[in-house]
Amino acid sequence: MKVRFVSIVLLLMISLSAGAENQKELVDKWREVLLYGIDSEILATLGALRTAGERSLDDELLQLFRESLNTEIRLAILQYYRETGYRAAAEPVLEMLSAGDLEDSELMIGLVRYFIDVRSAESVSVLINLLDHRDPGVALAAITALGRSENSEAGAAIEAKLADREYPAELRPDLILALGSLGYAPAYDQLVAIVRDRGGEKIERLYACDALGKIGDSRAVDELKKLFGEADSLVKMYAASALANFGMEEVQDLLIQGLRDSNPRVRITSAKALADPGAKKAVDIIIYKAENDPEKAVRGEAIRSLGAIGGSRATDYLKELYLSETNTLSDREIALIALTDHHLSFSLKAVETLISRDYETKNQAAMEFTA
Repeated sequence: MKVRFVSIVLLLMISLSAGAENQKELVDKWREVLLYGIDSEILATLGALRTAGERSLDDELLQLFRESLNTEIRLAILQYYRETGYRAAAEPVLEMLSAGDLEDSELMIGLVRYFIDVRSAESVSVLINLLDHRDPGVALAAITALGRSENSEAGAAIEAKLADREYPAELRPDLILALGSLGYAPAYDQLVAIVRDRGGEKIERLYACDALGKIGDSRAVDELKKLFGEADSLVKMYAASALANFGMEEVQDLLIQGLRDSNPRVRITSAKALADPGAKKAVDIIIYKAENDPEKAVRGEAIRSLGAIGGSRATDYLKELYLSETNTLSDREIALIALTDHHLSFSLKAVETLISRDYETKNQAAMEFTA
């Protein structure tokens, strides 16, 4: 037995050594392609690097990014760096953006988008200058990147553009979203003014609701509550979603009313917003929705919310639903997921009950999704 064990270990060591050697040969081949290959080979190699998760050639890729004249290759490398969070490309990207002589808008947009996923304090001033770029695509990419920058200087610049009525109207909704992403509190008054303007652009009002929710100023609660008095279901849906960012004690009653709205999207959003342990008061109506709402999507969201709210009333219902032989398999599966996500030990007891009951039966569909 000892000899056999030693043999197995030796075989494993040889196999691992061979695998490492093969990997080294493959990486060396990829390196050669990046240094000397044609464009199509380079693009294929980049895809292979992404699939393999190989990071040892990042420096070679950076050299290629600096030297290549092929926009497609540069954009592919930038996308790879965005996915991997590679920060060393920030300096050459900024150099290219700051040069002022780049005419390729597609490449410009790709350069700016790099800073959406890779934050750089040094990029903020350059991105602010690009807010007025003649190509709307470049300006839009700059707005989005600044919205991800977590920088107050970026917030001030974006707020100023939103206040400028000469700024391109098609970019205003993105300015509003960026202020929300930044959580830029000084923009509160301007955003509230947009929400109050019933004659204004609807998309701006919707995005202003979203931004106010992300900023989290408690003064916004009353403003958002007022929107439930409007007839437009989309406005109410955005208001409900924004209210989920505030204390449940302040907004629970209104969100419960949202569950009664005739528009299913408002009911879905309200149920999702009530997915909070503080929403115990809503459990009865959410159970009603989970059991009786005519829309499958509303039932599903109600079931998920019960898992997040918790408490014996909610978890007992979820267990009952999971074990039910009359409810749809879809709703039962959502109930099990809601239990396992939030109440694992309780869900295991329910699973044991189902296995004991259904193991010998012909219909084992519930056993399948449980497994």
